[in-house]
Amino acid sequence: MKKYFSMLVVASVMALVSCHTPQTNLQNNSAATALQHEQLPQLAFKVRVSQMYPQRYYSRPVLSEFTLEVKDGWLYSNLPYIGQVHSPSFYSVSKGLNFEAPIQDFAKRRNEKKHNSEFEFAVKNEEDSYVYVVTIYDNGTADIYVKAQKRDAIRFSGDLE
Repeated sequence: MKKYFSMLVVASVMALVSCHTPQTNLQNNSAATALQHEQLPQLAFKVRVSQMYPQRYYSRPVLSEFTLEVKDGWLYSNLPYIGQVHSPSFYSVSKGLNFEAPIQDFAKRRNEKKHNSEFEFAVKNEEDSYVYVVTIYDNGTADIYVKAQKRDAIRFSGDLE
């Protein structure tokens, strides 16, 4: 029993030591973030949503006009939401995913094999903090994945406008 406990302690210490990030990597990450923020104002797209995929419910078509737009460093989110809210705000009416907010963190990746570009950005409003991951395919379709801090994640699909 002592042998297993000792091995567990050693493994835990090794895991903690391996997670240490040198200062030079942190400086490189902040330089990359600054470069991304310079590119952000040039980024502009609008996605019209046609299908939604809630985390706990069946997928369903979106019959009304719902869109997600990124323009001039701002996110304009007009999306339906179906899901569970884990810690609701008692003093305000929930906006769901209908808000506009400045984009705080931004990352862009291109995948040539899958013929898509992926944009990831963080936004915050008075209700929650969100991470949006928008995948735009070369054929003009798009997927939107929204992960919130206080509510279930949800995914959408649609077309670029």
